[in-house]
Amino acid sequence: MTKVAAFDRDNTLAKPQGGNLGDPEALKTDPLWPQMKAWWDSVPLGVDRAVVTGREENLRPAMEEWFKSVGLEPDVLLMRADGDSTPNAEVKRQMLHQLQKDYDGVLYVVDDNPKAIDIYREKGVLAVDAKFINH
Repeated sequence: MTKVAAFDRDNTLAKPQGGNLGDPEALKTDPLWPQMKAWWDSVPLGVDRAVVTGREENLRPAMEEWFKSVGLEPDVLLMRADGDSTPNAEVKRQMLHQLQKDYDGVLYVVDDNPKAIDIYREKGVLAVDAKFINH
C-alpha cells in the first residue's frame, strides 16, 4: 500500500463563490486557489491525493466535473453521505479513519476547519491550516 496526502475542498482547494451549498451549478463556478495548485503538485511521486469534503454524495458528479475543469485528479474523493447532519469535523474524523485503514499512512492533511485540524493533530497526523496558505 501507499501513503496519501489529503485536501479539503471548500476554502482549501476551492474558493466558494456563494450560493446554495447543495447546488451543483454553483459548485462548478468556484475557482481554484492558485497557491493550492502548487501544494497539490508538490505531493511526492508515489503518494496518492485524496479529497475529504463535507459536501454530500449527491454532488459527486458536479464535484468530479469541477476537479477536471481545474486540472486536478484526486485518487480518492470522500464525501458526506446524503442527508447526514453530523458536524463537519466529525465527518472528517470518519474520513481520516477510512484513509488510515486504506493507506500505509497519511502524509498530511490540508483543511480550513479548526476543529477538523485539531482532530487530525490528535490522531498524530500533520495538519496544515489552509488559511495560512490561501490568505
